[in-house]
Amino acid sequence: MADNVTVRKGNGEGFEPQFKEQLHEGVEFNVVERRTEWLLIQLPDGKTGWIRAREAEII
Repeated sequence: MADNVTVRKGNGEGFEPQFKEQLHEGVEFNVVERRTEWLLIQLPDGKTGWIRAREAEII
């Protein structure tokens, strides 16, 4: 993951941030769904949200 990634409530810049804090480089997550340029991710604690696909590295 890139550094300082904003997780959103929906798959677009117009959606509000899902969390107060941004995610930082090295955070691991599972991809739940992909919509063109956006990924719905699930963090290890079960929280979900959307990030731009270009801000993540799938390994």
